[in-house]
Amino acid sequence: GYTLKLIVKTMHGLEDVLAEELKQLGADQIAPMRRGVSCEGDLKLMYQVNLWCRTALRVMVPVHTFTAQTEAQVYEQALKYEWHNVISNDKTFAIDHVVFSNHFKHSGYLALKTKDAIVDQIRSVTGSRPNVNVQDPDILINLHVANDVVTLSIDSSGEPLNRRGYR
Repeated sequence: GYTLKLIVKTMHGLEDVLAEELKQLGADQIAPMRRGVSCEGDLKLMYQVNLWCRTALRVMVPVHTFTAQTEAQVYEQALKYEWHNVISNDKTFAIDHVVFSNHFKHSGYLALKTKDAIVDQIRSVTGSRPNVNVQDPDILINLHVANDVVTLSIDSSGEPLNRRGYR
C-alpha cells in the first residue's frame, strides 16, 4: 500500500506516551509535536491508531500544506486542491480550525474562506456543491495555521476518540 502521513492529536503532556503507542503499532517517522505526534504508515495503521491508541484524541490525514499570509492567499491555495476527489456532492462537510498566527486576526473568517474555496472547487468540476453541516458532518476538514504555514487535513476519527465507550 501507499504511505500516509498522520498527525495524531493528544492532550498536552501525553505526546511521549502516544509516540510509544504509535511505535508499538509499527508507525514510521515518529515525531512528537505540540499536543500531538506526526508519523507515517499505511491505511491499516490509520485504522489501528483510531481503534487502539488510548492517548489519541483525533487522527488527522494532512492533504494540502502551503504558506499564506492573507485570507485571499488561503482561498487561492485551498482552491488548488482537488477536493472533488475527497468530498462527493452527496456528503456534508465542516471546517474545524486552529490558528496560531499573527497574520490572521479572525480564525472564523479564515475557516469561512476555506469552506468557500472547497465549495467553489467542487462546483467548478461537478456543477453542483456539497452541503455544510456543522453539527454532524460526513467529513471534517481541519484547518491548522502555524504562523504562515497552513495545513488542511481530513479527520479520520469522526467523534473525538476520548468519547469512545469501553471496549
